[in-house]
Amino acid sequence: MEFEFTDKQLKARDLARIFAREQIRPRLAELEADPQPPTEILRQLGDLKLFAALVPEEQGGAGLDQVGFALTLMEIAKVWSPLAKVLLTQPPQRGPALSDQPGQGRPPWAEPEQSVWVAAAALAVGIGQALFEELKSFTAGQTPSGKALSASQLIQWKLADLATDLEAAELLTLRAAWLMDQSKPFKKEAAMAKQYALNMVLKASRDAIQIQAGHGSAIRNPLLRLIQDSESCQLFNIYDEPLTSIIAKNL
Repeated sequence: MEFEFTDKQLKARDLARIFAREQIRPRLAELEADPQPPTEILRQLGDLKLFAALVPEEQGGAGLDQVGFALTLMEIAKVWSPLAKVLLTQPPQRGPALSDQPGQGRPPWAEPEQSVWVAAAALAVGIGQALFEELKSFTAGQTPSGKALSASQLIQWKLADLATDLEAAELLTLRAAWLMDQSKPFKKEAAMAKQYALNMVLKASRDAIQIQAGHGSAIRNPLLRLIQDSESCQLFNIYDEPLTSIIAKNL
């Protein structure tokens, strides 16, 4: 697995980051208050070809590989996860083993559902990264005693654990995406990535609640929204066979 991203992957990540920060973040309050789909935002996503991110360029898509798509989802989810969820269910397009060939069946490990597991993991990683940044900002503030919360060893350890979990979740997700791009079996890795990332973001949200409530602070946006986003990620587990069972069967 390459630990350096390609120019195209970096360009996709940076494009998504700029779009999320400049076009979505300034309008978050408006977008969350409006029950109607954000038509203008969706149109802009279409212009960026993100609704066809995995479709080859010669067919009118963005031509991203799975790693580039995962990076894109992470950046969008950091700012507004409902939009990342809209992009999440794109079918896999890359790699000969992931496309139907005349006279050839799809390999048993190339189920579209497994590509969604990787995308769901990327979504959770993006939310977790945003939660981490908000927690760092909150704990840097002063308490009535004049000390920052981050001066507490307990808070430092919680942040260190979350940073470690985030790194691990991101690496698991990108490895599963890389295996897809290499047309290699990835069912076990996709299950690991999804399970670890969803557990990570749920734990991060509960730590955020504990830290804020434990210090007498009301939980407000953007932290409140991120906590709700992390809880909603667990819906991706409702209909799945237990991921632990899938991992165990593929050891």
